[in-house]
Amino acid sequence: MNDSDLIEKKIRLPPPWQIAIGSILVIAGLLILADPYLWPGHLRWLALIVSGLLLIGWSLWARRIIFWIVGSFLFSLGIAWEGYLFLAPLPFEFIIWIGVIAVGVAISGLIIGLLTPCFFTRSSGWAFLLAPLGAVTAYVALFTHARLSDIAFLFSVLGGLFFITLGVRYRSVGWLIPGGLLLGIGPGIYALISRLPIEPLLTAIGLSLLWFAFGWILISLTSRMIRQSALWWPLIPGGVLGIAGISLYIAGNPSATPTLLSNTGSIAIIVFGLYLLLMRRGVQR
Repeated sequence: MNDSDLIEKKIRLPPPWQIAIGSILVIAGLLILADPYLWPGHLRWLALIVSGLLLIGWSLWARRIIFWIVGSFLFSLGIAWEGYLFLAPLPFEFIIWIGVIAVGVAISGLIIGLLTPCFFTRSSGWAFLLAPLGAVTAYVALFTHARLSDIAFLFSVLGGLFFITLGVRYRSVGWLIPGGLLLGIGPGIYALISRLPIEPLLTAIGLSLLWFAFGWILISLTSRMIRQSALWWPLIPGGVLGIAGISLYIAGNPSATPTLLSNTGSIAIIVFGLYLLLMRRGVQR
């Protein structure tokens, strides 16, 4: 058989990402422009679905996982908005926006977590954490009478747990730091907002600073789960904030000094006990 008789299989390479993204943006823009004339209120969200599907297709063709993740999120967000418009067309309040976006996050977490191993070799276990995070936030935002501060508090707590779980799962201190800070800052700000109407200003600020200190101490504690020795430097800002918080709390409400000191001692005992438990269960390298 001559060489001229051989059939050469040519593999078509995907277009560069600039061409792919540019084309997707043009299509999405045209759909959004046509929204008031063809399908008012729907085409703008359909643009998210179409853009997500096109981006997913290109990412699978080009084997680019980051675009697969972005496309899955866009598709899920569009599905969430269209479903909301069909099932429960309530007024577009800001808290409703948060709830619908949370639904999209939950859907995208399931899509990424379940389908990524089918197309890529990268691990996607972290995506399964987005599903409960988004579901709980969506439930509180859409089906309860929660305030915006309640949503922010819930998001900070769930987000902090999410980052700490990632840090322990992938043995990375870089994830533990934002996790601990979110678990301290979120409740701290919430305590400040909720206590200001009923407590003196100094007492409310002191309580929030104590929560901030807890976040830094939590970084040191959780680091013991993935290291032979705990990180000690987070205890410096944690200690400073803790002392300042106790001082302001006592200055604002001197009669509460015995109770505060008693509770602080109890918490210190608990923290030390947790450290001993984590030291016992320290990860062996």
